[in-house]
Amino acid sequence: MPYQQILILIMCTFFLYACQSSIPDQEPNMTVVEDNNEKPQKTLTLVGYIRYQNIEGGFFGFIDSKGEAFTLINLPKAHLVDGLMLEIKGNIIKDYATTTQFGSVLNVSQSTVLGKDQSPPSAKEL
Repeated sequence: MPYQQILILIMCTFFLYACQSSIPDQEPNMTVVEDNNEKPQKTLTLVGYIRYQNIEGGFFGFIDSKGEAFTLINLPKAHLVDGLMLEIKGNIIKDYATTTQFGSVLNVSQSTVLGKDQSPPSAKEL
């Protein structure tokens, strides 16, 4: 009987020893490197239509005259009308996450209403 208790004590010791962390309690040496080689963003001028997309809860997307899709940010709320033809100026944002999953993200700096089409073309028609 005492051998079983000693054996259990030895096994518990090995088990607890195996569960300890092997990572030292020291702060890792971290170096932050900033990328100063960023190119200035090119401003795009696009003509196309605002289209309501009934996915992910619904949102207004933009389809340009070449059929490319864009998710617009900073577009005036008055321009969020399905079928509205706009000329927009803005910059593509590459590191921007959205739930729309609809084309590139474009930060709008200027927008001009060109007209309203009652049945705007789909991306395939443009």
